[in-house]
Amino acid sequence: MQVIQLAPDEALYLYGFQSGAQPVPTELYGLNEYQPVMSCTHVGLTAYISKVKAHDFTGPKGEAQLQDVQWLTQNAKRHDAVLEALMVQGDVFPVTFGSLFSSLQKLMDTMLVQRRKIANCLKRVAACREWGVQGILDRSVALDVRLAEALQQAPTHLSDSPGRRHLQVQRLRRELERSTDRWLATEMDRIATALTVNVHGFYDRQRQTVDQQVLNWAFLVQRQHEQSFFTGLAAQQEEAKKYGLDLSCKGPWPPYSFCRDAEE
Repeated sequence: MQVIQLAPDEALYLYGFQSGAQPVPTELYGLNEYQPVMSCTHVGLTAYISKVKAHDFTGPKGEAQLQDVQWLTQNAKRHDAVLEALMVQGDVFPVTFGSLFSSLQKLMDTMLVQRRKIANCLKRVAACREWGVQGILDRSVALDVRLAEALQQAPTHLSDSPGRRHLQVQRLRRELERSTDRWLATEMDRIATALTVNVHGFYDRQRQTVDQQVLNWAFLVQRQHEQSFFTGLAAQQEEAKKYGLDLSCKGPWPPYSFCRDAEE
């Protein structure tokens, strides 16, 4: 049995799992640049861990740091860097930031209990990467374009009188504004349907409240189908841009969104 000695103020920090017995990438360090990433192979899985100071995550200091955006961002990037290095050598089950274990035995006990869920998830995400698509809508642009389209489609319904015509256009504008959310839902369904062709999974993530974000999606895409995915996305970006909907793509990421159920 592998033995890892921990000082009284230390804990094991978990990054993720891979199937079978896997090596640790050369010179891979964790949250602490002086603590190398180690591995623990048990019940057909390899866990990747490093030593951390427990008080960095627990107690008054830990609570304060977990509220510190700068500290969180810096360490989350280091967490992701470890997972990205692991993705180079194979499929990875990513664990969310901040998972601690007081001993190696506690970790191995968890691996024993969760082994089937983790193994099944690794099979599901095999040869896949997660890509994020986010959308920000300029509602004023969308309304202007929709109004122009409506006027073009039914010009004969408008009065010849300039004053009455103006009132009719303003009434139509208000009607379209009230239906923006319904129009957006239909547009999002259309885009999602187009993008889910040849993808292995789709997850509708919680939208951020800033920057008028209207969609925050995750797609699990097999590497062999990534180019097809990007081609389809480019077509949707061009069409959406006409209505002030800016679609951006981020990634690739470890498949966080598709391992949530197994981690809970």
